[in-house]
Amino acid sequence: MRKKIYAVGLAVVTMVAMATVGPASMATPARASAQLDEGCKEEAAGADAEKVQSGLTYNNPDTAKHDDIAAQIIKLICGTESGESIYMAAHMFGHSGIRKALYDISKKDVTVQIIVDRGAETEKGHKDYKANYGQYDKLAKQWADNPQGSSWIRMCNLEIDTRACIGGGVDNRKDALMHNKFLIFSRTLGTDKVVLQTSHNFKKGGSGTGMWNSAYTVADEPKVFDHYKEYFGHLTGANKEDDFYHLMPPEPLGKYKVYHSPREKGNTLFEILDRVDCTKESNTGGTNPGHRPIVRVAMWANSGEKWKSTGTVLARKLKYMDDQGCYVDFIVDEIDHGAGGHDGPLEALLRKPKGDHHGPEVREFYGGSDNGGLHSKDILIDGYFDGKRDQKVVFTGTFNFTWKSVRVNDETQLQINDAKIHDDYRDYFFSVRDAAGLTWQTSKYER
Repeated sequence: MRKKIYAVGLAVVTMVAMATVGPASMATPARASAQLDEGCKEEAAGADAEKVQSGLTYNNPDTAKHDDIAAQIIKLICGTESGESIYMAAHMFGHSGIRKALYDISKKDVTVQIIVDRGAETEKGHKDYKANYGQYDKLAKQWADNPQGSSWIRMCNLEIDTRACIGGGVDNRKDALMHNKFLIFSRTLGTDKVVLQTSHNFKKGGSGTGMWNSAYTVADEPKVFDHYKEYFGHLTGANKEDDFYHLMPPEPLGKYKVYHSPREKGNTLFEILDRVDCTKESNTGGTNPGHRPIVRVAMWANSGEKWKSTGTVLARKLKYMDDQGCYVDFIVDEIDHGAGGHDGPLEALLRKPKGDHHGPEVREFYGGSDNGGLHSKDILIDGYFDGKRDQKVVFTGTFNFTWKSVRVNDETQLQINDAKIHDDYRDYFFSVRDAAGLTWQTSKYER
């Protein structure tokens, strides 16, 4: 193992080349990539008599498990029953197997409606266009040549100069994105009202099968389906709204809540972290001594170059939480350094601790790993949360630690209050952590 010492900001950090370790996915068994391109076989729909179960599916890009999320998606598509509907919001659309499955099932009297980020138009000519959006035109042409009832695929409103469907109005942000990645099924595999929320970009390689991604299937709460169905209507309605967060605010949906951007004021991710009380012990925390609350974050991007940048504010919050008593473990695909090596998110995390603890654990993939990178956007809370002891909560979806995610993009983050699901995500987190290439800061704890 190679080890180098670097001085960054006010902290001394260690850069370590780490090994890749990854258990099997906890949900869907991987299928060979060739099989995923076969679409829906005649026997696929209804072939699996077992009803859909809520739970985590994830990709390990460095093993045969890299296709697990795509396999789960195709399984749900092909299990959709005649007369039912599938609704899909896709930031990217480049996976041929998913496209073939959607087309095949549409020929069996299933209505399929898909909204795609306007990058399907604006990115034409880009070197990555085929990988990111290459299936859009193919599916649109298939349905044009062979109309399948009310099925369609379209981009966010072409009359508005932004890639987002709802966001982008703040400062006329032309680079605002429709960053959602979800599918909802009115009935599939004998189960009504199923939602799949993921960070996976529906493409082969890259931010799809080529990176660590998580997906959560909701099959136990019809209210979540109803929420996503209403939200899908807003995405396709092409009505700009700078403060969609308050237009469709998070409300309890059984053990779930759903959060959206854009948001005119406030910081959704900061407010989520602020609901953790790091000064109070909790039996579930697991650190020794003290049973400190644990906050684990697996994030694609943490951006910002200034002390008041959104990404830096979130990094400062994590550092403050560690000072207050939380055990903070942060994995990121790429984290920004401040301009001139000062006051960016990395420097904020590595500042000298003010409390009795050593500071956040910080690991990064970018530039230091030969393994697939990290594309999840997960926050795991274990401890005192929302005024209650012994809470285990997961936040998963599409929000990154960036200004655009908080303010102008079309985004979705799903809250899951479930101890078992939290522990499933925790095991996934450990596998990702072991695969990271750079360790900026660590401690004696292995939690």
